Amino acid sequence: VEFLTQVMHIRLCLLMATTLVPYTSFGQFIWGVLTGYPLLTLIVLVHCITAPWVFMLTLHQARLVMMNLTTNEMMNMHRYEHFWVVRQMATGHAHKSFRNPFNKGSAWKNCLDFWWYRRRGEVVEQRMECCSHGCNSH
Repeated sequence: VEFLTQVMHIRLCLLMATTLVPYTSFGQFIWGVLTGYPLLTLIVLVHCITAPWVFMLTLHQARLVMMNLTTNEMMNMHRYEHFWVVRQMATGHAHKSFRNPFNKGSAWKNCLDFWWYRRRGEVVEQRMECCSHGCNSH
């Protein structure tokens, strides 16, 4: 929503510029906007610089919602024991692997939980999957 708001604001600023400054040539038009309306130019410049970053932030937050993780959990998951399970490999070595106890099973279910059900704290038992080397814990 924020990204689209910025894009629409850029469009409105450009439409306003075409109304305020007569177009005779591209160079004269740009010069007329720069010198006649410096605040309008600054606003468009700031929006053009920040819009891609806002878009990336929106995509990242959507990804976290689909994974049913918070930003804090994503950045500090190495500190939280409930995200890690120790599995014994066939070779006898222990291997720590990531497991999200809040994952509801699919991105669709995680989105429903975030936007509708709001029961994020409920831990869902997940089936332990065997790794390619063979695991002893089933």
